[in-house]
Amino acid sequence: MVEGGPHLAASLLDADLVDEVAVLESPRVLGPEAVSALAGRPLHRLLEPVGFAIVERAALGPDHLRRMRRR
Repeated sequence: MVEGGPHLAASLLDADLVDEVAVLESPRVLGPEAVSALAGRPLHRLLEPVGFAIVERAALGPDHLRRMRRR
């Protein structure tokens, strides 16, 4: 398990070193000063990673958890 910032997340995805992704989405909009989740890369790389299948979805109050594993 690795928890890090946007540069580490993007680097691990780029290097194909990720087996599982857990994304916690919030309906709150942070605005233009917010830090990108993947260091400027398209967010769909994290929300819909190629070669991964969704194994869990859960509502956590107003937030949503999506967990995906490599196929």
